[in-house]
Amino acid sequence: MISLFVEKEYQVILVAPYDEYYNRIPFFQAQFIIWRHCQASSLNPIKEIQSLLSLTILLFKIRPDYIFSFTIKANIYSGLINFLLQTNHYPTITGIGRYFIKILYALGLKTSKKVFFQNYSDATLFIKEKITSEKKAIILPGSGVNPAIFKPTYKITFPNTFLFVSRFPFEKGLNHIIEASLLLKESHPDWSIDFYGYPSQHYFKLPKNIIYKGFSQLMAQIYPQYGCFLYCSAYREGLPKVLLEALSSGTPILLAGMAPDSRILKPGYTGFKSQSLDSKDIHNLMIKWIEYPEPKKLLMRFNTRKLALNKFSEKGVARRYLHFI
Repeated sequence: MISLFVEKEYQVILVAPYDEYYNRIPFFQAQFIIWRHCQASSLNPIKEIQSLLSLTILLFKIRPDYIFSFTIKANIYSGLINFLLQTNHYPTITGIGRYFIKILYALGLKTSKKVFFQNYSDATLFIKEKITSEKKAIILPGSGVNPAIFKPTYKITFPNTFLFVSRFPFEKGLNHIIEASLLLKESHPDWSIDFYGYPSQHYFKLPKNIIYKGFSQLMAQIYPQYGCFLYCSAYREGLPKVLLEALSSGTPILLAGMAPDSRILKPGYTGFKSQSLDSKDIHNLMIKWIEYPEPKKLLMRFNTRKLALNKFSEKGVARRYLHFI
């Protein structure tokens, strides 16, 4: 997605591909324009040329004073177009995804005024590879979370259930969780995993102790019902929104794999972490939570909420962006 600010009219224009959220999201005081031919997962050269040309026409028609871009293609394509447009470009690196193409990033960020990063590791990589400079790099606390919507209930009981939420479940470690769940079934048959995510034909193969709960847009009501939130990732990300939502909801986190930097998780304070996606290591994470004393679990709930309020509020993130307008 791209946000365009037309300064003389104090106008905000949002540019994004058409998807199922088009009629659901209320773009208050903002005009929404469809970015045609853009497909997030496409690697087809012809389609990508069409996508780039489509965005070029849009940007030259709008002539924005500021461009804030937020996805890999939006960052690179708007940066390339800015060689001709010559306006204020502020890309946000929300993670480098599965494919890291150095030359495209280097070209796409060449004319940027500043480059926002959601974690220190991505900023360090981009500076080390000389894609951007330390002077340009700005570290953000993710995309932030609204603590007024995602808030805890502070239940004093802990269900024998782990919460797993994912938009792209297999890339986010579902296969590893399935393997770990089989170990969990042997060690703790009274424990299970509730899984929320997009429907898929693969889910009928899930073990009996992984219960698929469907897709929900009411996650603010769901996080507080669970003792902890299980999250896995097989590739580099920024600061996933679901982790911030869980924190703000007072739900401790178990992280496995290519997890975000230490700002979001302090072992024994807001959750537990394993760099490995090995099923045995994920199972050990689960065991650590199961055996953790309940008074300490309750304290951890307060810690997660406190961290979200102090460091990850949406208002704080918005102020960082507005500082550059």
